[in-house]
Amino acid sequence: MENLRLGAQVFDLELYCTTQEKTTVNVHVTTPLWSTPRVNKTFTVVDTQVEKVIIDFSLRMTGSGISDKGISVTADAEIACYGANKETLSNDGFLGLPVDVLGTDYYAVVHSPPSEKSEIGIAATEDGTTVTLTLPTNNGIVDVTFQGNTYHAGDNIIVTLNMFQTLQLQSTGDLTGIK
Repeated sequence: MENLRLGAQVFDLELYCTTQEKTTVNVHVTTPLWSTPRVNKTFTVVDTQVEKVIIDFSLRMTGSGISDKGISVTADAEIACYGANKETLSNDGFLGLPVDVLGTDYYAVVHSPPSEKSEIGIAATEDGTTVTLTLPTNNGIVDVTFQGNTYHAGDNIIVTLNMFQTLQLQSTGDLTGIK
């Protein structure tokens, strides 16, 4: 996710993968739609070992919009992956979930009040994924400008994404409760 650059130092993103399997697990991390610079790393993990993958900062989403910045992680057994953004004044993080456990209803918890912007990010796991986002109504002023339109508290934003496309929305108001 995008960050307010307060200093000259820019930190890359970090992805951590581990397993509880007792045998070696083969893992492949790639950016199928993003090529500059491309992520394409293969490694192995075994019970409680953690492998860190450095991802170039240019893969951060920016502004409110759709991009091709989805990351694919595949493995030949169960793994757990989580990501971190160590940028100054940031606490971005995520837990990567296997596709077979994904649901259809999610709610965001966002730092409030935002000093600059609050934001959410979504990645599609299959082509033709229709996402309906309802902006929260109980958090004061919520304005999101997306694809030339401005949306307000209670409005729906409907977007269709293809596999590995990502969506980021930003607001100067609190997006906690967006669903």
